[in-house]
Amino acid sequence: MRKMEIPFSVKKYRLRYGSIAADLFVDRAWGALHRPLAIFLPGLPDFIGPTALTTELVRHGVTVLQPHLAGTYDSDGLFSPDGCRDTLRQTSKAISEGGLVPAGGSRPLNVEPTKISLIGHSFGGITALRWFGELQGLNSLFFTSAALHYSRQSPDYGLDEDGRASFESLAASNPHTYRVGDMEAWDPILTGIDPLPSHPLGAVSSVKLIYGASDKYFDLDAVRENAPDLVSAYVDVDRGVSLEVVPGAGHYLPEIVAARSLEALMPEALP
Repeated sequence: MRKMEIPFSVKKYRLRYGSIAADLFVDRAWGALHRPLAIFLPGLPDFIGPTALTTELVRHGVTVLQPHLAGTYDSDGLFSPDGCRDTLRQTSKAISEGGLVPAGGSRPLNVEPTKISLIGHSFGGITALRWFGELQGLNSLFFTSAALHYSRQSPDYGLDEDGRASFESLAASNPHTYRVGDMEAWDPILTGIDPLPSHPLGAVSSVKLIYGASDKYFDLDAVRENAPDLVSAYVDVDRGVSLEVVPGAGHYLPEIVAARSLEALMPEALP
């Protein structure tokens, strides 16, 4: 009898570890979870659930873990810089200690990643860049349409947005989804006065910056000129920082994924 092929679909596991809620996405047809793992940090505001990028990663055999940052959605606490740091710290501990247990269950999922990538999209780039060092065993780092720094002075990192105004609007319009802590703690980041670290916070094999050519939120000339050096201040990279501007795409992930194959965008994340 011919074995029936199971059509591709994404299966979601809701997880809880410590004070953090998270979603794990995997191909429903795959049994083993011993495969590459991508940790995805979305932008703000965003919705929990698979994105165009995470769905393509799953289609290519990658397990995707999407933590709810502390103080957002179903995670406890307040949305703050310390909360973001603690989210990645707890996530790393859960992965390394077998603590990824589906909500309501008692047995952890068999997630023993062959390699680990971190992806920061839009505002998720702020979190990924500043606190990636909390993740143990990280191999590669990707930024998609990523905010990296709110500086409006020299050097200009290309972000054409008033960070404080955008954040205040977010807190006012989504008070239950984003339970923002003390704004003074966010101010250095949102006003672009947070200093660069005196030495890299950690090391990875590769870093790639990906932007759509029509992204209205960024000055891509400034991104090309200054963003790689900014990333290198935070990250010790074995193979350097690469940057790709995708023709025919804007800020949003469906446009980027539709315009460029995943094998070309982030081969380091794939099996």
